[in-house]
This record gives sequence, structure tokens and C-alpha cells, in this order.
Amino acid sequence: MRLRRRITLGLLRYIPSPLLERLIWCTQPKFVMAVAVMALRQDHVLLLRHRYRRRHPLGLVTGFIEPGEPPQVAACREIREETGVAITGDRLRCIRMGFVSRHHFEVVYYLEVDDSFPQFTPASLDGEIANGQWYALDHLPPGISPAQLAIIEQIGPGRAEGSDPSRV
Repeated sequence: MRLRRRITLGLLRYIPSPLLERLIWCTQPKFVMAVAVMALRQDHVLLLRHRYRRRHPLGLVTGFIEPGEPPQVAACREIREETGVAITGDRLRCIRMGFVSRHHFEVVYYLEVDDSFPQFTPASLDGEIANGQWYALDHLPPGISPAQLAIIEQIGPGRAEGSDPSRV
């Protein structure tokens, strides 16, 4: 099953964007629930390079919530799947939840880590994540989606100044 998924996902990069978007629309639920995790270490944010995001390849740890799965569990699963690091849910703080679009509800978590947090190693077996890197909040690279950039810019500086990100 994993091999079939890996081959399928590998072939997706050769499908033109408009057709790929239509295929995704036709094959996926029309209402999705997702999680995003903003991992911060001092004044740096972890950004992953997603292989299948063409317009905005850099982003936070993200993923869909499985049916019946609590959002906090989904966030821990996505961190483990995309970075190889296992964390417990008590380290996460919910900082935002709401509709990203008409059919997309997202729960955003904040994860403060220290230097003991393991170095990033691509862990996704299906090849979804090409690499990841810690970027300074004041020197973010291009290629981040506007929605995730807004989260980083809103939460990051407030956290750096000592405010509570759960209040944002």
C-alpha cells in the first residue's frame, strides 16, 4: 500500500496544476479539517519544503485531520510524519481555529522548542517533504503561502516580545 501511494504521489508532480487541482477536488471530501503547527526555537521558525505544493512550497507542519481524530492528536501525528520527531500533545498550545476558506477549517498550534529539539530529517515515507530548515523570523524566504505567512508574522514577533501567543 505504501509503495502504491509513493508511486501515485510521485506521478502527481507531472500533472499540470489546473488538472491536478480538479483531480484533488473530485477525489477528496468537499469539507476538510486540517491542522498546522508553528514550531519556534528562539527567534526561528521551522519551515518545510513540500514537494507537491507548486505555488507556495515552503510552509509550516500541516496535514488533514483523520475522521474521528482529535486535532491535537493529528498535530502530533503530522509532526512525527513530517519531521520524524515524536512529541506529546501537552507541548502544543492552540492559538487559532477557524475557516481558512468556505470548505476548509483549520486548527493552528504553537510549539515552543529549545536547542534539545532534534535536527530536522525528512521523515515522510511518501516523499511529501523534501527538506526543512529553521529560518529567522526577520529573514523569511519567499515561497510561503500568504495565509501561513500571516500566522508567522502575527504570532512570531509577539512571542519574541514575551506575549502569550494563545491570546492572538
